[in-house]
Amino acid sequence: MCVSPASTRRSSRLTRICTPEPGSADVPVIGWLDLLRAQIGAHRDVDERRADPLARFVLALLDGAFIARQADPSLDLADLTRHMPTALLAINASFDVR
Repeated sequence: MCVSPASTRRSSRLTRICTPEPGSADVPVIGWLDLLRAQIGAHRDVDERRADPLARFVLALLDGAFIARQADPSLDLADLTRHMPTALLAINASFDVR
């Protein structure tokens, strides 16, 4: 897959969107979903109608990364979620293919 500079910039912005704020671990899951939905929906490259399925995907990925980390504490969450922004861009683009 070829990554253009524009997609790299978008990926960087999505990384910031998908990175939890310090102290946010106390936010209930429904709060996380609302937060992710709002942040992703505000992203200029994402149609607001796509925010919900993308937010649910991010939440599932973060949950999986957390469980993997619990199973093997030597894993790094940053490594486990490194490709999440690129995956989000690909899923977002796939909506246009249909």
